[in-house]
Amino acid sequence: MAAVEDRARGVLLVHRVVYIDRSGGFVFMKGDASEAVEGFPGEQVVGRVVFHIPYAGLPLLYPRLHIALVTVLGILVTVLLYRELRG
Repeated sequence: MAAVEDRARGVLLVHRVVYIDRSGGFVFMKGDASEAVEGFPGEQVVGRVVFHIPYAGLPLLYPRLHIALVTVLGILVTVLLYRELRG
């Protein structure tokens, strides 16, 4: 998987690399939700994915879950800091 700057849409895409055309300098990529293969100039590739956590960003898609997640993490950090400072 690679990250590419899609300048036409003004977004950063992360897709599976299907083919690299070294003679033309293009990288052909395909997203999981798309049947189309898209080609990008090699200079638009900004990185590659070396590690991912499946579904880790899913709670951010739902505002209520986002608020709940931040609240739970805040409580957890507060409890851990209290226990650490208390001794």
